[in-house]
Amino acid sequence: MGRCTCPMSQPRVYTLSNIDFVLAGMLKLLFVRHKKPKLRHFMHELEQLFVRRHINMPPYKMRKIREEKHMVPCINLKACNESEQLITTTRTTYRSFVSAQDESRKARKMPQTKIDSFMKYANFFYKCVGIEPYRKISRPAEYSAWLNIVYWANIINLLLIMLAEIVYVLIAFATGEHIVEAIMTMSYIGFVIVGIAKMLVVWWKKSALSEFMHVLEQLYPSTVAEQQDYRLQRYQSFCAWVSIGFATLYSVLIWTYNLFGIMQYLLYERLLQTRVVDQTLPYFMYIPWENYDNWSYYLLFFMQNFAGYTSAAGQISTDLLLCAVASQLIMHYDYLARQIEQKKLKGCWQQNSEFLIHTVRYHERLLSLSARINHIFGVPLLLNFLVSSFVICFVGFQMTVGVSLDTMIKLTLFLVSSMCQVYLICHYGQLVEDASFGISKAVYKQQWLDADVRYKKSIALIIKRAQKPAFLKATVFMQINRGSMTDLLQLSYKFFALLRTMYNK
Repeated sequence: MGRCTCPMSQPRVYTLSNIDFVLAGMLKLLFVRHKKPKLRHFMHELEQLFVRRHINMPPYKMRKIREEKHMVPCINLKACNESEQLITTTRTTYRSFVSAQDESRKARKMPQTKIDSFMKYANFFYKCVGIEPYRKISRPAEYSAWLNIVYWANIINLLLIMLAEIVYVLIAFATGEHIVEAIMTMSYIGFVIVGIAKMLVVWWKKSALSEFMHVLEQLYPSTVAEQQDYRLQRYQSFCAWVSIGFATLYSVLIWTYNLFGIMQYLLYERLLQTRVVDQTLPYFMYIPWENYDNWSYYLLFFMQNFAGYTSAAGQISTDLLLCAVASQLIMHYDYLARQIEQKKLKGCWQQNSEFLIHTVRYHERLLSLSARINHIFGVPLLLNFLVSSFVICFVGFQMTVGVSLDTMIKLTLFLVSSMCQVYLICHYGQLVEDASFGISKAVYKQQWLDADVRYKKSIALIIKRAQKPAFLKATVFMQINRGSMTDLLQLSYKFFALLRTMYNK
C-alpha cells in the first residue's frame, strides 16, 4: 500500500533562484515608488492622448522623425487597418492639442453670463430714483406703485430746489451782490439740468429703449461656447471696472458737497476746536424766511441732500447705461471683424455668397442699433456737452478769484468729475467709431485673392460701406469721439476768458 506524503511536512529549502526572485520584486516595487510622480504624469498624458472620449481617432504608433535637423519623438497616426499613414504629429503639435483640450475643458466650466451683467450697475442707480428704464423679453411688464412714488418724489423735490437756486441767481445779478456765489450756483443749476434731463428722456423713451434692448438681447450670445467666441468676459470686465470707477467718483463728489458742512463741524469745532462752524446749507438758494436755529433748517438740509443725490444718480445711471450698450455694440463689431478676417474661402461661390449674405445682414443690424442709440441718447448727450462747457467754465472761474482751501477742494473735485464724465462719453464714442471702421480693415485682410470675381466685387461694396463708420451723435449737431473733448475744452476756455474779462471790468 502506497504512502501519501504531505509537502507541508517536509522542511522548506531556499535556493538561490528564490532569493533572486524576491530581490527583483522588491527592487521593482521600490523603483515604482520612487518614480511615482513621473509615472503619474506619464499616465495622465497617456490618458489624455488615447481615451476615446477625448479624441475619436484610430490607434497610434510611436517613432522618431527628423525635424529641423533634430530627432524628435512623434506620433504616427495610421488607419485602423494600418494600410497608410494619415497624419504625423510632433511633440509641439501634441502640446498644442493638449492645451486646446484644456481650454475646451475650462470653457465647459466657465459660468454662462447674462445680459444683465452689463446693465446691473445702471439698473441699480435707476432703481434708486424710481425708474425702470426698459422691459426685457424674459420679464413681463409690472406696475410698481412704489417706483412711481419714488420717481415723482425725486423729480418734484429736484425741481423745487432748482427753482429756488434760479431765483437766488436772478436776485444776485439784479442787486449786484454775491456775484461769485451766484456763479457757483449756476454750476449747480447746470448739474441739476443735466441730471433731470437724462432721467426725463429715459422715462419718456422707455418704449423705444425696450425695443432696442429686445434686439440687443436677441443678438446676445446665449451659450458658453458662443460667449467664448465673442470674448464676452473681456468686454464685461472692462465695462464693470469703468462702471464702478465712474460711480464711485461721482458718489464721492455729491456726498462731499452734501455733507461738507457736517465735515467742517466735526473737523474744526469738535476735533481741532479752532473755530465755531455756523449752520450752512450745502447749496445757495433763495429762502424767503429765516431758516437757521429752527426746524426748517433740517428740512431744507434734507431736501438739498435729496436733490443732490437725485441729480447725481440720474447722471450716473444714464451714463452707465450708455457705456453698457456701447460695450456690447463694440463687442459685436469686433466679433464680426474677426469672423470676416479668419474666414477661409472655398472655391464654391454658393458657400461664399451665403457667408456674404450673413455678414451683410449682421452688419446692417449693428448699424441699425447704432442709429437707435443716437435716437435715444442724442438729446441728453447734446445737453450734457453744452452744459458741461459752462460748468467747467464757471468752476474754473471760481478757482481763480480767490477762495478758501476747503472750497478749493470742493471745486477741484467738481471740475475733475465733470471732465471725467465728458471724457468717458468721448472715449466710448471713439471705441464705437474704431470698431465699426475695423470691419473694412478685416475685409481687406481676408484671403480673397483666389476667390471668385463676384466675391471680390461684393466685398468692395462692404468695404465702401464700412468706411463710413458709426458714431455716437449728440443729435445732428456733433459726432462724439476723443476730438470732441478738445472742442469742449476750447469752448470752455473761451467762455472762461470772457467771464474773467467782464469780472475784472
